[in-house]
Amino acid sequence: MPYWTDESPKISHIVVEMVAGDSIERNSLKMGLAKLLRSLRLHPVSGGMVDHVFPRKGYTLIQTLKESHIAFHVWPESLYAHVDIVTCKTGAASLWEYSTEEIKKCFIEHFNPTAIRVCLWWY
Repeated sequence: MPYWTDESPKISHIVVEMVAGDSIERNSLKMGLAKLLRSLRLHPVSGGMVDHVFPRKGYTLIQTLKESHIAFHVWPESLYAHVDIVTCKTGAASLWEYSTEEIKKCFIEHFNPTAIRVCLWWY
């Protein structure tokens, strides 16, 4: 019997790399995150946000979602952010329906990066 079957969960994994124009502040990132989740029709879990500031200024912000999680890893000194979105939401209104360009558009609308790169995986 194969390990993966038709009954296996369907996972969407989106990786976004962004470069900011002038700064990536934690508070503005949190506000943008809330708007992004609404745009992508994802649902944060109450009390599910964790953030950690590292000694050299970088920080990680993780939000647990009903569908799985989103994580922002930020290097403010480089104006760089790496974002992982992992969901197991399928059917109507899942991330499976978005193209790379649609994901870019959502991030540009809510974070206004000067450069952005998006990779999508479904498995």
